[in-house]
Amino acid sequence: SRNLRNHGLTWKNAIEVNGHIVVPMEYLDSVRVTLPDIYGDGLFAIKAEALTVDTDVDGDSKVYAVSGTAWLTNIVVLPTAGDVTLQVNQRVVMNEDSSKELFIRTQSTDAKEKFEINIHGLPEGSKIALDGHTFDTTDQGTWQHVDAKGSQYELVKADDGSFTLTLKDMNVGSIKPIYTPPLNSNTNGDNTELKVTAKTIDKSNGFTSIGKESSLPIDISVIGVPDT
Repeated sequence: SRNLRNHGLTWKNAIEVNGHIVVPMEYLDSVRVTLPDIYGDGLFAIKAEALTVDTDVDGDSKVYAVSGTAWLTNIVVLPTAGDVTLQVNQRVVMNEDSSKELFIRTQSTDAKEKFEINIHGLPEGSKIALDGHTFDTTDQGTWQHVDAKGSQYELVKADDGSFTLTLKDMNVGSIKPIYTPPLNSNTNGDNTELKVTAKTIDKSNGFTSIGKESSLPIDISVIGVPDT
């Protein structure tokens, strides 16, 4: 920031000489560096130099001399995960023994952040497909998958017998998992409610920041159809 604080009381505009920010001696104990809201590098250094000003007693001309260089190194900027904006299609109607595409979108103000998305409440016997891989709740061999971008997917059985699909290291954007309910099932007016949760994860220089979790439901109605 190109402002100086005088002992915490007032803001002063910094003086620039040949592209350098000049800090008068009386402000050295209150200088603060304010980085942009989204700073991606996480590690930087500050070069400090002593500036001598010689003013001509017979006029207003000044001569500047720079010396005494020192570096303030290994300044670490800790990551701060932002809030996630979550969108889903909250109402899905489908026939039994069929599949339906779901819609989940995550957004953040920081494009370098990753997301963790969880789809809770998948009933036993159901399937859900994403990135060309089908997670079958009845086949444990299908419960883990890593996509070409390094995102990690895992299906986990919860204590209540339902399943949760966890998606890690996801990029900003939308996904469209395909849901298949258990065979020969219909909800008969009692919807299956999936709960989608998402949170941002910001990592830098070995530090991790996790944002506040956002949650939305997806109500799925499965309509019975006559067998042929």
